Amino acid sequence: MRRHEARECALQALFAVDVGKADPVDAVRHVLEEERHVSEADEAYVMRLVNGTTSSLSDIDQLLSQHVEGWNVDRIGRVEMSVLRLAIYELREEQDVDFATIVDEAVQLTKSFSDEAAGRFVNGVLAKVGSIRTRSNEP
Repeated sequence: MRRHEARECALQALFAVDVGKADPVDAVRHVLEEERHVSEADEAYVMRLVNGTTSSLSDIDQLLSQHVEGWNVDRIGRVEMSVLRLAIYELREEQDVDFATIVDEAVQLTKSFSDEAAGRFVNGVLAKVGSIRTRSNEP
């Protein structure tokens, strides 16, 4: 499984957690049941993304509310919110993935599960939030 596919699975699980109030572990298992050729490493990576994101939700949502100008976080679509949460988790914690890759993946996921305009919105928000990576790496 490529990382893009793993992120797609993580997004689907995060959406189930957000909208359906599913347990994160159950959501990941359910999503991965639909996939073929899932290694233990793939499952562990998806689980890390989902658990990391869900365990940091309040911090992530607070950060989002500081960077969405003219928007109330509650008005952001559920797909876009799940994508943004996943991308922000990655920006903060997945230091082996560069900023441009995280943003590109987030925009592509948004376009796949929502639409072009939502992709532009996600891109704009992440451009504003991107400074967290440099600040979080400072001593």
